[in-house]
Amino acid sequence: RAEASARPGSDHRPAFYLQAGFATASPHVRGATVGGSLLVDVNQRLTVEGSGAYVDRGAGASATSLSVGLVLNLLARDEAAVPYLVAGGGLYRASFDTRNARFSGLAPSGEMGRGRYRHVMQGQPPGWDLGELPPFYSDRVESLIAAEGRNGSQSFNDPAVSIGVGVRIRLGRSWSARQDARAPLLMRSGEVYPVWVFTIHLGRGF
Repeated sequence: RAEASARPGSDHRPAFYLQAGFATASPHVRGATVGGSLLVDVNQRLTVEGSGAYVDRGAGASATSLSVGLVLNLLARDEAAVPYLVAGGGLYRASFDTRNARFSGLAPSGEMGRGRYRHVMQGQPPGWDLGELPPFYSDRVESLIAAEGRNGSQSFNDPAVSIGVGVRIRLGRSWSARQDARAPLLMRSGEVYPVWVFTIHLGRGF
């Protein structure tokens, strides 16, 4: 009986998770993501989470994120499988190398100025465009190119609100796994840019 009463306390230890998965933000900007998170239980239903991740967004592009959130367990945390909702906020830093072929070159005939192609007039040869650069960043990149020239890597920091769902599965007294799907929503000047992140986590309480 004493052993059974001690068990809930052990389940409420802080836990550290390593995560890996896939992130996509547009048809042309996607890649693998890796990171880690620290979870501290408030009670059986509520957990505080801090996390950080790196995203490889393909050649010439990458991102990092830091966030803090609240996890709402839909079942008591002592259950073997616990679905949850999560919401939080943080900072998303995206970097692009405008020297990369993905983000420079001649726009296809008839495509100039439409869709994902953004013509840069200042100091560039006619027809030079930003290729696969997401529109959420293209205005800022154009401004930097006009002011400083086409000088390679550019980074942008944006606030992000994140929502998601997942399930935690107990693997033993100390180990557990999480399957997680989230949508960080990047915000700037009234614009919202969603990023979709799908990850698997492996963690241990300590």
